[in-house]
Amino acid sequence: MSLLSPSRRRTPVALLALVLLVACNGDTSAPAVLAPAAPAAPLHEKSVELSRADAVLMVRSPPAPIGERGGTTLQLDAGIFSKKGKSFPNKNERFYEWVSSNPSVVTVDSTGLVSAVGVGDALVIVDYKDAADTLHVSVIPVPVARVTVSGPDSLSVDDTATYSAATLDSVGEPLVGRAVRWSSSAPTALVIGADDGVAVALAEGTVTITAESEGVEGTWLTKVWPQPVASIDVSPSSVSVALYRGAPTFTATPRDRRGKALTGRVLTWRSSDPAVFTIGGLTGVATTLAPGAADAIAESEGKQGTGHLTVTNPVEARVLWVTRFDFSTAAHVKTIIAKAKAAKFNAVYFQVRTSGDALYKSTIEPCSPRVCGTLGGAAMSYDPLATAIAEAGNDIEVHAWLNSMTAWISGSTTTCNGLVASPILHLAKAHPEYVLTASNGVVTLCATTPEYIWFSPGVPQVRTQLARVASELLRTYPGLKGIHLDRIRYPGTTWSYDAPSVNAYKAANGGAAPVAGSVAWADFRRGFVNAAVKEVYDTIQAVRPAAVLSAAIWPIYKAVPKWGGTSKGYDDYFQDPRAWTAGGYLDVAAPMTYPASTGSASYVVKPNVCDFLDWECLFDDHRAVIEGRDHRHVYIGVGAIKGWAEMDRQIAIARRDGATGISVYSYGTMEANSPTAWANLANGYFKYPATIPAMPWK
Repeated sequence: MSLLSPSRRRTPVALLALVLLVACNGDTSAPAVLAPAAPAAPLHEKSVELSRADAVLMVRSPPAPIGERGGTTLQLDAGIFSKKGKSFPNKNERFYEWVSSNPSVVTVDSTGLVSAVGVGDALVIVDYKDAADTLHVSVIPVPVARVTVSGPDSLSVDDTATYSAATLDSVGEPLVGRAVRWSSSAPTALVIGADDGVAVALAEGTVTITAESEGVEGTWLTKVWPQPVASIDVSPSSVSVALYRGAPTFTATPRDRRGKALTGRVLTWRSSDPAVFTIGGLTGVATTLAPGAADAIAESEGKQGTGHLTVTNPVEARVLWVTRFDFSTAAHVKTIIAKAKAAKFNAVYFQVRTSGDALYKSTIEPCSPRVCGTLGGAAMSYDPLATAIAEAGNDIEVHAWLNSMTAWISGSTTTCNGLVASPILHLAKAHPEYVLTASNGVVTLCATTPEYIWFSPGVPQVRTQLARVASELLRTYPGLKGIHLDRIRYPGTTWSYDAPSVNAYKAANGGAAPVAGSVAWADFRRGFVNAAVKEVYDTIQAVRPAAVLSAAIWPIYKAVPKWGGTSKGYDDYFQDPRAWTAGGYLDVAAPMTYPASTGSASYVVKPNVCDFLDWECLFDDHRAVIEGRDHRHVYIGVGAIKGWAEMDRQIAIARRDGATGISVYSYGTMEANSPTAWANLANGYFKYPATIPAMPWK
């Protein structure tokens, strides 16, 4: 070992005492304190000098207990020199005194072996007799040579994991307590705490996790996967629907094990019983086929969820019109009701008033010749209405069908004479002023006008008589379910100039007479019809509020430019059913969307709905307001006069669009023109019995 020359600085004993005092006081915050003092003149003729002035040592584990630390060492030598710098053989090593100013940083043994034990600075002092020298030692941590990362290499979105890093020295031994900083190559997919290594998976992707310590990096590759499906919620969980009245669309929500909803998953659907309902494989839209119960099963990634669907019997009105021409005996009535039951109709409009006469037991109107032989005949051969109600039982609702404003059949001399020659004071005969007149004001009871002479809706007594008939029917026949108004309109725009109507108009318009073709006169007459309907409704509310008021309405409400010059109920017949439903005094509108005869124009289904006058367009037009706006029911008319093919097309559309009800006109025309309809309905559209839709406002 080479020794330093005599010219190196020496630390006097006084300085040594000062350093030891500082060390004993615990101040090891050098380098300022530990820096050696300026050289001083030696006090003795001999001096001791260390082999070096400073050194850097390393320690492996600064935070560990003393006994677990492992540090590098340094063997120090000291030389003895004369005043003139002459080296003396060192034969007195045993007289050296070795001292560390900070034993928590370095220790020194009696041979001068310095050992690093903690990070920091310290002085190593050698003392020989009255001379001393010092060595400045800096102890630094063993540098990190490698960083290894461990943790899961696969996470699912929303998972949390803690990654760990091992800091190693050059020989692979762990270094404890080294600061580590964490980072993610894709923070949008996985974010990691810079100080703690706690990672949260955010989105699908591949991420490199980096741990850095003292400029050395270690990496770890992690794949973030979508969270697997753990369960599936199906909504609705349980639902009951009526056949043909629309079925639910089921929705499914896949969830992870924490219950969080998952998106972007492929779902497939199936029905546990396709005979009850089918369901779109990817849509969840159910199509009901038969009454019963089954599950809608959603599946994704091997997991299943179910929603229960109960399909009940249909809820739809199936009305059959029964005209006075369809029966002449009680047996006929029984046959009609039996056939209606077999075809699974649930209501009939049974005609009991034709033209101011009665096909029922009445005290306020004369008996119809059809059941009493002559107008007002002494005794009924049978009671058609009572027979129908008895035969219908609980399976079919019977509604009394009234021709509202028709006064008498006027198509032939024979029928006219039946009224004129009768000794019975029929209302039209007793009060000819109640009858509609043309602009000349002349009343002709037996004019050979088409179909009927008419009562004037502008006559208060006419409106009241109609309400009285409704009241009498409901009071006399407890089993009767409702009143159906037909011919509740004017026969055309040229009518009526009867005195009561004209006088009412003058009174409301300052004495001015009505002007033909004017809007004011049209509105005034339309108001008379509205008043007639409301009076009947109010009477029903007073007598039996649960009874239903329905009305046959003109197939076309108002003009549509593409339809051409067809007749309109609002403009040509002063009928405004939308005022009735808006006012809340009509329960059911039954549009007469069927031709009058086999030779008349048919509202057939055509391409480009509403470009032409067609059945589907009429259906939509009535429903949009009466059901959509006013929340009353529409029983769309289906005519049998053209045969089954047309009935089939129309009922198919009604069923497809969830019609509240259909009204088939009529028993007689089905018998004559669509004889296969009975079986086709019973085995097809009407296969399952139906319940008439509820009327929440009743």
